[in-house]
Amino acid sequence: MYLFSRTITMRGNPRETMAYAREMCELVNERSSFDVSLWQVLFGAPVGTVSYSMLVESRAAFVAGQAALLGDDEYLDAIERGQAFVDQPPQDRLVAMVHHAGGELRRADVGSAATIVAAQAEVDRIADTLSWSVGVADLVAAITGYPIHLGTLEHGPFGELQWTSTAPDIGEVDRVSDLLAKDEDYLRHMGDSKGLFVPASGRQLLGLRIA
Repeated sequence: MYLFSRTITMRGNPRETMAYAREMCELVNERSSFDVSLWQVLFGAPVGTVSYSMLVESRAAFVAGQAALLGDDEYLDAIERGQAFVDQPPQDRLVAMVHHAGGELRRADVGSAATIVAAQAEVDRIADTLSWSVGVADLVAAITGYPIHLGTLEHGPFGELQWTSTAPDIGEVDRVSDLLAKDEDYLRHMGDSKGLFVPASGRQLLGLRIA
């Protein structure tokens, strides 16, 4: 299973840009086999950033669904209207889901908050890094009570790993952050990551599902 995401930074009045982003999400879900969620990125990306995400079985399934949309005039007209809100191409990510801790991978509800942490493994330490990454996913799920899913980026920086976790709302993100900051086992495990990742490659995003 893969997690696909398409991230776009939109400019202009949020009244217009967010309405357009929702329109595109609804249109794709109506006119394709895809089941797309729309996220507003709150922190970790430029203001105005949104991300469309969905689970796909394979690259072939994605390409087939995309080909159908590219033959749909209504979809293409909507993309053309959206050019007024963007000045650079969107960025696509395809992450292979390799480990699930605390529960199965499923579509998050509207209003849910998602935290994404990504970092690039040192090439000569990939096996050690994967083992550590599975361990931290299991530990965080046990501490917080929420599922966390580990994946590997399929195209882009080689060796990049991604942890994806969701909470019912932003308030729970605050509570979970406080728990982790005070948990000795978590802090000890984080200390064991020395030498596993490319320096300064780590980043975090926080998003809110809006459609």
